[in-house]
Amino acid sequence: MENKFENFLSDLRKENNLTQKELAELVHVSPSTISKWEKGIAKPSITLYEELAKALNVTSVELLYCKKGIEASPAVCLDEMHSSIKELILADQKRTKKVFLQKIIICVLAVALLLSVFSSVYLYYYLPPKMKIVDEFYDDAPEPLPYEKVYRVVVDYDGRITTEETIKYLAYVRSNYRMYFTEADAIIVTYHANYQGREHIDDYYAMAVAVPTE
Repeated sequence: MENKFENFLSDLRKENNLTQKELAELVHVSPSTISKWEKGIAKPSITLYEELAKALNVTSVELLYCKKGIEASPAVCLDEMHSSIKELILADQKRTKKVFLQKIIICVLAVALLLSVFSSVYLYYYLPPKMKIVDEFYDDAPEPLPYEKVYRVVVDYDGRITTEETIKYLAYVRSNYRMYFTEADAIIVTYHANYQGREHIDDYYAMAVAVPTE
């Protein structure tokens, strides 16, 4: 072909004083499809050549060869049509492969997101929270507790904390901090999701008071 199809199509459309939208309406495609044809991004299906040629006032052979005033034998037209069909098939295969790869990537990302969500839910609801003592010190007993001196144990936790977990951890504190019962009337354990320092000591989720057993 002497001319490129996209240039020939654009010239014909302008010669017929048609906008991309008007031509699209004549051949029953979208304006964006006409734009892709004229940019060389895609080519029309071979089944649209006759309708497209009619809308542009040329013959199918002229459109196929991208040249006006050309006549060709049936055999030559068949060869040219076969060549065009091969180009269209290859282009469709490339587009199909690209769309298929995009779908695979989307599916992989969706599965990864779901796994992340399920993992987060599992960690939050089914695994015990991670406990870590981040601060401890002697302090005056807060109101209205009937004590004078207490020992503060500040616990930072990561996860979903429950009353059961606070009581369970309180047993650990009771057994490991028994030596402080000689100087403090009680031990106060406070649980923080994100401990901000002693000035925020009472901004706790839960509090448990461990008193010495007789």
